[in-house]
Amino acid sequence: MSFMSTVETSRYREGIRLLAQGEVLIAQLYNLYSELFPETWKIWAQFAEEERQHARIFRQIVPLIEDGLVAPGRSNFHAANVRSTIDFVQSLVFDMAMTEITVLHALEMAISIENTLTEQFSSEILTAASVEAQRLIKNINQDEWRHRQQLQDMLRQEERKL
Repeated sequence: MSFMSTVETSRYREGIRLLAQGEVLIAQLYNLYSELFPETWKIWAQFAEEERQHARIFRQIVPLIEDGLVAPGRSNFHAANVRSTIDFVQSLVFDMAMTEITVLHALEMAISIENTLTEQFSSEILTAASVEAQRLIKNINQDEWRHRQQLQDMLRQEERKL
């Protein structure tokens, strides 16, 4: 585990808190999708619940950072790196109130979001010294991978309908 200064720890902790905030926003978006697309409501509702669980996990990771049990796996992970994804998801939620969205567009946006978060939250970003922290990180990575696979399958099914 690498040593971090107080400033680095603070920035890193804020980045993880923002990831938690992003997961909550994604859950809200997926809840909206579950209401808009009744034929696939169940999968969207499941994704939303898992995103809320990810937010809870991120919140559990914050004290592990302070205890030195979790550290950034790369030096350029800071709160600013997460902000653009949060802004993107916020704009999607806002836009949904203003415009009509197709299931195809919703799936494409969800895949984009999942790919962005996976890029931000790969094993390169978090290095865990404790078994518990490793388990938490692994759970999120597995869920994000599964989400991408299921979304891509759903997208292919929708494209076949065209």
